[in-house]
Formats: sequence, C-alpha cells, structure tokens
Amino acid sequence: MLVGLGLLILAVGALGLVAVAGTLVWSRPGLLSGFGALVVLSQLYRIAWGLILFPWVLRPALEWLVAGLVLWLAGHWLYAVRWHCWRSGLAAWVFRLPVLRVLTP
Repeated sequence: MLVGLGLLILAVGALGLVAVAGTLVWSRPGLLSGFGALVVLSQLYRIAWGLILFPWVLRPALEWLVAGLVLWLAGHWLYAVRWHCWRSGLAAWVFRLPVLRVLTP
C-alpha cells in the first residue's frame, strides 16, 4: 500500500515537472536555444582539451555537441512556429540548408 502511494506521488511529481518544463519551453523558446548554445560552446571547449590532453573525452563531447545543436535548432524552430519569423539570421540560414529545409514552419 505504501509503495503504491509512493509511486503515485512520484508519477504526479514527474507529470508536474514535465508540464512546467513544457510550458516554460513553449512560452520562452529562447531559453531552449540559449541552453543549446551554452552546451555547444562548452563541448567545443571540451573537444579542444580532448585533442590536446584528454583523448578519452572526445566521443562523449561529440555526443553532447550534437545534443546541444539539436536543442539550439529546436529553440529556433519553436520561435519560428510561434512568431512566424526567425530569431536570428544564422537560424534562417541553417534552416535553408537542403536537409533542414523540410522542417521550416
């Protein structure tokens, strides 16, 4: 009985967290693209150190770099969906590339 109640509380908390995060991302897509840009910059720094001293961090750094790029793109895409214009010229240029052109809202 106690375990079931604990799982119910955990599920409601997780659902609330997802709802708050979704609302925050939808209302402020700049946060998503800003966070993605920070991840990209930090991973570029990590890759630079990996090439010089720490080669074992290259693969995880590249994986996080891709994740940061996806977050950055998602933030700009959400902005374009909501306000029908691009947040930056760089985002407009990136979404004009042949592969990403189909995702243009």
